[in-house]
Amino acid sequence: MKSNFLNSLQVVGFGDIGSAWVGSSPWSGENAWDNEIIESGSVKVTLDSNREQIVAGFGAGLRDQLMGYFIRADWAWGIENIYILPKIFYLSFSLDF
Repeated sequence: MKSNFLNSLQVVGFGDIGSAWVGSSPWSGENAWDNEIIESGSVKVTLDSNREQIVAGFGAGLRDQLMGYFIRADWAWGIENIYILPKIFYLSFSLDF
């Protein structure tokens, strides 16, 4: 192919899974992720939200090179508390993948 744009076009799929915590385990109850603080005036309520500590994400995207810059367009979905979150579109320009 003579077109550098078509020659460098990539279709990619991606996914990740992870967690972060403080204490001996993700389910220890010591994590800020477990608590939701609601304030209204002089009233402050702390809820034990009991969220799932493992989060994930997946998606698909296009990668290409145009005029020396790498362009990435991704559509991604997060997974939180076993529910798939609404998709998010990401567009980025850089000098390297």
